[in-house]
Parts: sequence; C-alpha cells; structure tokens
Amino acid sequence: MHDFPPLVPDLAGPDVRVYTTPTGKGRTVVRRRLPRHDFRDPVTRSPARFLGWLLWQQLPILVLSSLISVIEWLPGSVGPYIVGKIVDEGIVPHDMATVVRLSLIMLGLVIIGIIASVLGHTMVVRTWLVAMYGSMKLVTRKVTQMGHVIPQRTPTGEVLSVSAGDSDEFGS
Repeated sequence: MHDFPPLVPDLAGPDVRVYTTPTGKGRTVVRRRLPRHDFRDPVTRSPARFLGWLLWQQLPILVLSSLISVIEWLPGSVGPYIVGKIVDEGIVPHDMATVVRLSLIMLGLVIIGIIASVLGHTMVVRTWLVAMYGSMKLVTRKVTQMGHVIPQRTPTGEVLSVSAGDSDEFGS
C-alpha cells in the first residue's frame, strides 16, 4: 500500500513533495510524486458528489476489487456443476480416475476462491482506510486554514465529530 495514508497536499503545493530523512552521513532527500488522483481538490457541492469524488479517487482499486470478488465467488457458482459431474461421470459409472480428476479441479477452485477472498478483503479495507484518513486530513486541512475563525462559526465538538465519526462513515 504505497499510497497509504493518502496525501492531502496544500492547495498551493507543488506536484512533488520533498522529504528529508536523517542518515549516518548527513541528510538524504526523498522525493515522492503525488498520485494521479490525489486529495488536492475535493468536490464539496453536495454530500453525494463528495462521496462520488471519494469513489473516483480510488477507481482503479475499486475495479480490481470487483474483479477479485467475481473470482472469490467462482467456487460457489461452479462448484455444484462440478459435484454433479463427479456424481454423473465418476461415481455412477465407478470411474475413480474421473472422480479424482474432478475433485482436484474442485480443490483448485476452492483454493483460488480462498486466495481471492483474502485479497478482496485486503482491497476493501484499503479503500475504507484511504477514504477515512483522506477525509480526516481534508477536515484537518480546512480547520488549519480557517485558524482562529473556526470557533466563531462552528462548535469545537462538531468539528471533532466530523473529523472522527463522519470520516469513518465516508470510508465505510
């Protein structure tokens, strides 16, 4: 997860962030390019558009996650067909070679489904965390931009509620 936590750059910041890390012989400069879809300019015209914008930020991962979910459910959809073939072509005619061959195919499908399930869950948690922390960082950036004006406009508890609770809901 090289893109976690999501970068929320300053509005006027460059496309390349420079970080310095201490080393034994001085300081090393590490450059990190902002991703193509970053959290620079959120769409805040309505809650639905904001959620759509959050989804758009992670579109490639959402497509990949959907494809992995299809593979995850493959054993459940093809399994009954293979079990029927085992009964019809292996058990009824007493052909053990067919039973073993089709059973190994079924085992392979189940293993592929298990691996896809683990990968799918990892992708879902990743998208949840990126959306949650990205929303938190956006709220934090806006609060720091507003500075001393924020207590005059909004109660402090409401800002904390949006940053903590609503960001989790956005991620979900």
